[in-house]
Amino acid sequence: MSSTEPSFDYIFAGAGCAGLSLATRILSRADLASRKILIIDKVRKAENDRTWCFWEREPGFFEPVVHRSWSHLEFCGEGASRQLDISPYKYKMIRSSDFYERCKKIIIDHENVQVVTGEIKSISNQGDLVSVTTDGDEYKGRFCFNSTFNGTDIDEAKHILIRQHFKGWVIKTNEKVFDPLKATLMDFRVSQSEGTAFFYVLPLSADRALVEYTLFTKDILTEERYDENLRQYVDQRITKQGYQVLEEEAGVIPMTTYPFKLHNGNIFNIGTAGGQTKGSTGYTFQFIQKHSEKIVSSLVSTGRPPLNNNPTPWRFSLYDAIMLRVLSEKQQGAELFTRIFTKGQPTTILRFLDNESHPGEDIAIMNRLPKGLFGKAALKEMFSRIG
Repeated sequence: MSSTEPSFDYIFAGAGCAGLSLATRILSRADLASRKILIIDKVRKAENDRTWCFWEREPGFFEPVVHRSWSHLEFCGEGASRQLDISPYKYKMIRSSDFYERCKKIIIDHENVQVVTGEIKSISNQGDLVSVTTDGDEYKGRFCFNSTFNGTDIDEAKHILIRQHFKGWVIKTNEKVFDPLKATLMDFRVSQSEGTAFFYVLPLSADRALVEYTLFTKDILTEERYDENLRQYVDQRITKQGYQVLEEEAGVIPMTTYPFKLHNGNIFNIGTAGGQTKGSTGYTFQFIQKHSEKIVSSLVSTGRPPLNNNPTPWRFSLYDAIMLRVLSEKQQGAELFTRIFTKGQPTTILRFLDNESHPGEDIAIMNRLPKGLFGKAALKEMFSRIG
């Protein structure tokens, strides 16, 4: 084959949530399923290394691997709590091991897909083609979908960066202490000395649940500190009658004002690398799904990914930046989220966090927040963008 002809239609640099979500959606479309596809990652993912949670109204593309779902949530804040009926939404949980297995089954049925294990060294445009080199080979394709990102490109002197970091345990209690029909979305009744910190609890049965300790701070903690806070929360809020830790998970997600580049030539960034992590909350899974669907629709209708491939209205990026500025300077996350969640319609709050609310709903939610604090942060953000 000549150097001017691609070996692949689509090359996926990275086989995590974003890469596999888009690749399997492409393979599930009859008009795209025969395209030559290459998927590259440095490891073959199979283990249950994380849990994705999100809400949606209807069954989604990955509904077959939803592990649990709830239509009733609990929010516990500073001096206030609330039971949230989120119908017609459901809050859904997907285990990464089930997700990887589902994607593997879709991919293995297509002989036009090649999966390579290797460390990606470079991605570059070469005329109308994209070249991806690993530690041993070079591959060329028409388009590359890149989800590789390690956060080292963010200059913290220029851009706000807060890390959402977490550690969770799946525990089995000696007694039946959980209500399987209700999940705890956020519980801020924990020390805020480290920064904005909360727990969420996802019951899997009456005696089993995922209990996760999450923080929004600049620095991550030691393993001992995560474990200490997990033990303390389980003892104080869940049970004093004993339990076993069955599984563990941990991770770090960047929450930032960094302007992620959506594409460069025929290289299209997806996932966190493509700006699909919501800056003010760290939610990513459902934004990846919306982004993937937009790309697939464009591939079907035009034969190429959309050049303006960010489905997020600009005003939500501004809201996120202002919120990040407040969290970075004041660390008042517990108070702010309490103000948001303890008033108003739960479904409106979810639409707002999904970047789907209308301006009138946005204003109603903004009016619950400290006007002086957010006014100053908004002015700083405006001047920062002008500068």
